[in-house]
Amino acid sequence: MKTLFLFIVFYTISNYCYSQFLEGEWTGTFEQNFYKFTNLPSTHPIKLKFIVTNDTTYSIFSYTNGQDSSGNIVELVCKVYYKKISKDSIYLEEIEKISPNNATPSCFQKMYFKIIKKNKVTFLNGVWRNDEIGECNMYGKMTLKRKNKQG
Repeated sequence: MKTLFLFIVFYTISNYCYSQFLEGEWTGTFEQNFYKFTNLPSTHPIKLKFIVTNDTTYSIFSYTNGQDSSGNIVELVCKVYYKKISKDSIYLEEIEKISPNNATPSCFQKMYFKIIKKNKVTFLNGVWRNDEIGECNMYGKMTLKRKNKQG
């Protein structure tokens, strides 16, 4: 019984510590391959915000540039689904456009990241893709670094 209790305590503490590990704002870029049916990659800024909820999971939001219905450049905000794959790997998927209301439909990204620590700085390094047909049939690389926080 004592062993079971210690296991439960250790498991709870390790999950809480892991959730604190990704908390914060991450900034970086994603490379988009085959932009408008060419072989030339283009690079775009992206920001992710990981907010720890009371049950040691995350609310995550992505921030990228997009267009509104008038063709103006706007910041698109999407809600992101999170899944821990292993100790050093996560899966993220944009699932819903939050704002602005007049933005053209988003091409939701599915992201696979390795968590890498280099010189006391933590990076999310990986690939992204989306499965839609047409303009949304894209993929590429993505790298983010936690802002204002040493990992």
